[in-house]
Amino acid sequence: MKYVKFEGGTNYCGCDFEEYGKYEDDITNEELDDILNGMINDNAQFYEHCATGWDGSFEDEDEEFEYYDNAYGTWTFISEEEFLENA
Repeated sequence: MKYVKFEGGTNYCGCDFEEYGKYEDDITNEELDDILNGMINDNAQFYEHCATGWDGSFEDEDEEFEYYDNAYGTWTFISEEEFLENA
């Protein structure tokens, strides 16, 4: 098994995420990248109101692009022990 820690956020304070996953040994780095990208997008959507205010719309496409472009994340392999402590 492979154990993975995913972390990321937006450029707004308190809009971060940390998740843990357990995967079969044959999972590829590209598959983990895809999982991470989904988490980054989901997190950015969840906190979009921090950038738009409660009306829920960006002023223009450039502002929306910049917000999503600045969302970030990373994944790292971890030990089974760390996974069990945090999952």
